[in-house]
Amino acid sequence: MRQNLSKHGFSLIELLIVMAILGILSSTLIPNLLSARRAAYNAATQAFLKEVALVQEIYYTDQGQYFSRLSQLRAVDPAAFQALNKKRRNINFQLRIRSDGTDSYCVSARHRKLKNAWIKLTNKGSGYENGRCTNRDL
Repeated sequence: MRQNLSKHGFSLIELLIVMAILGILSSTLIPNLLSARRAAYNAATQAFLKEVALVQEIYYTDQGQYFSRLSQLRAVDPAAFQALNKKRRNINFQLRIRSDGTDSYCVSARHRKLKNAWIKLTNKGSGYENGRCTNRDL
């Protein structure tokens, strides 16, 4: 005699296979998502540095020198100061500005969610570089 068995769920083997597949998928996706997040933070930092460099050039055109602190910008162009300062705080950037006051500057920034991921931009350099500004950059 045959008994008619009806299935009322998944077997243990089926559940283990599904869990294994999900584990493999997540182990490949999570590193990619983390690297995409890091790339997005770096892109935002570069955009912020480009904006700071643009404000530096405008300040140089008006004043004949580069500013070395954001507070110097406040007296000349309060709107530009407020925009940069608000973006610096809201997007969590740390900003360092070095200037010899005359013909060169270096700005470096990092997103606060990325430790030791400083990006710098100088008016004498060839674009974005990794690291903080030093006196050699001026």
